[in-house]
Amino acid sequence: GGLLVGENTVEGIMTTPFTPQEWWWAVKDGYIGDMVSHYARHGGLLTENGADVATPFTPQEWMWAIQGGYVGDMMSHFARNGGLLVSDGSVDVASPFTAQEWWWAVRGGYLDDMINHYMRNGGI
Repeated sequence: GGLLVGENTVEGIMTTPFTPQEWWWAVKDGYIGDMVSHYARHGGLLTENGADVATPFTPQEWMWAIQGGYVGDMMSHFARNGGLLVSDGSVDVASPFTAQEWWWAVRGGYLDDMINHYMRNGGI
């Protein structure tokens, strides 16, 4: 297994991945630069504890959805929520890797390990 961070929580703050709809709004409304900067630093939107959390789908879950024939439902959840909506915080959520962490993996020579963690867990 990989290292999972419960609710993506760090000192009362959580990281929620941006949904495809939010990316579209950022492009349409002209704040894509701010959004990319926020994503590069934090991996998503910083929110307070207690907010609904969307668990991002891992690449492995996408493959299961394709194989199981429910990729349409999964895409609907992904477009609306950025993943599976978890409101009570009872599920451990993998914290998404930031752009900087990907760069460090390339530079440090451990990109293969990072890709394996991403494929299994969707992050750390």
